[in-house]
Amino acid sequence: MSSNDLRNSIKFLPVRRKKTHKYDYGSVLIAAGSLKYPGAAALCACAALKSGAGMATLAFPRYIYRAVAPKAPPEIVLMPLPDGGAGFLNMSCVRSLEKKITSGRFDAVAAGCGMGVSRAAASFAGFLNMSFRGRVVLDADMLNSIALFARPSGWPERCGGSVFRNDRAIFTPHIGEAARLLGVSSDEISADRKKSAASIARRYGCVCVLKGAGTVISDGKRSIVNATGNPGMATAGSGDVLAGVAAALACVYENIFDAAVAAARIHGMAGDIAADKVSETSLMASDILESLPAAFRRFEPPR
Repeated sequence: MSSNDLRNSIKFLPVRRKKTHKYDYGSVLIAAGSLKYPGAAALCACAALKSGAGMATLAFPRYIYRAVAPKAPPEIVLMPLPDGGAGFLNMSCVRSLEKKITSGRFDAVAAGCGMGVSRAAASFAGFLNMSFRGRVVLDADMLNSIALFARPSGWPERCGGSVFRNDRAIFTPHIGEAARLLGVSSDEISADRKKSAASIARRYGCVCVLKGAGTVISDGKRSIVNATGNPGMATAGSGDVLAGVAAALACVYENIFDAAVAAARIHGMAGDIAADKVSETSLMASDILESLPAAFRRFEPPR
């Protein structure tokens, strides 16, 4: 697909008005990170800011503060959560998060990057479903936690079988996570990626961004295959960057399907730009992050 075709395939980013302030472009809360994966939290939060979010707040277990803080730029608001020294999300963290979200001003929440699989994570997903009215992006271990602890007898069934019934949630699974969400094998997911993405979207009431070669974006009724990206993006942390991009764009696009499509394509374009600089072999998630500004420049509306 040519650059011009790509620009025409998604809606331009909303125009930024001259008289405006940071809250016009979204306040994003990122709940992420653990003792094992502190870098995932910083990657996601940085990606949200580089994708236009007016404010990004990073919530993480307090025990890993010394690992997270040096990786976070000064523009990010840090929200250490009381974890009792556990180093991963537990119910103490969840209770604190719920209070912060209830009393705070957040337009979107991205959760799951490097978080670890737990019942506490599934409980937090339930809170987002029932009590948070903003946009939601769920990735990685949040999806694994839903698959393991919220089905078949958990809170989704109390909500009519869908985790999110409104037009406000994006799930970003890779093949393995998609298989867990649907209770099938990874081979079955790979055999028909469009069908699998649509099935997740319908079952969980979300827009599914099924990552991989030819990322599929589906809301259960329509599906689009992303044309940007390269094999070098199959690297640790790439999905964390995508989650941050999606959370920021979910704040400014009226339709969340449009936000998901834009996020996948801009993320892929950033990966292509980065690969041109460093090669596919040497590509790291931080390279994708640093190439986001160049990718967004191609999608901003004409001045």
